Amino acid sequence: MDQAQQRTISSSRGSAAALPQLGERQREILRAVIREFIATAEPVASGALVRRCRLAVSPATVRNELALLEELGLLTHPHTPARGGPSRGGVGP
Repeated sequence: MDQAQQRTISSSRGSAAALPQLGERQREILRAVIREFIATAEPVASGALVRRCRLAVSPATVRNELALLEELGLLTHPHTPARGGPSRGGVGP
């Protein structure tokens, strides 16, 4: 391995991956998913988020935002009905 490759590897280890720009509602939903997932260690459903976190949007809106957060790599889900929990990208290094 040459010095340029070593510098590239060293610099990539020290820097956190840049998070995508999120809207306020998306940040609120992501925070709620993370809180619920930590509290329950279970996948988080949109209806449960709306009820437990008193979100001022419908479960359908939450599902749409969860789908976007998943596309951005911030969420993962084990199966279709449950949207799941935060991915490594959503929680951070």
